[in-house]
Amino acid sequence: GPRGGLSIQNTTVMQLLTFAYKVRDYQISGGPGWLKTDHFDILLTPATAEINPEPGVSPQTLRDHDNRNGQRIQAVLRNRFSLVLRSEYHELPIYALTQAKGGSKMTLHVEGSGGPSLQMRVRGQVEALGVDMQMLTSPLLSQQLGGPVKDETGLTGQYDFKLTWTPDVQATQNDVPAG
Repeated sequence: GPRGGLSIQNTTVMQLLTFAYKVRDYQISGGPGWLKTDHFDILLTPATAEINPEPGVSPQTLRDHDNRNGQRIQAVLRNRFSLVLRSEYHELPIYALTQAKGGSKMTLHVEGSGGPSLQMRVRGQVEALGVDMQMLTSPLLSQQLGGPVKDETGLTGQYDFKLTWTPDVQATQNDVPAG
């Protein structure tokens, strides 16, 4: 977006909520039905110009930039959508990502060779370049599994890998709108 801001097209309020508050949609309950169905275009322009992260920046720099934009989206949700939140506690299943008995077989990322990039080409296949375990577990795996994923790998570096799995048929059917 302009001045290092954010331009979002055709997004739902639910998608804005999950980005702004760093939660998954399964962690949000209540609210009107249009949170998931009505689409909006959002243009955020920061008061002070920022430089958009270039390819090859560290995952932490990317997270910092996302955090600032998340705070801007929170302000839009409060001011333009009159959002009011309240916290509740519910028990949810939790998953743990661990290393296999033989250890990690992932390739360490070579600095300066692009990334970080995490792309889902088709359901059940992810390609990663310069990704740390937090980037893998938090947004991607937790969304695919419908619950939080805790990183227990002990891996601290950035990696390049291709992850392929057979999607759960039940989850796939739930993703398809009825009618």
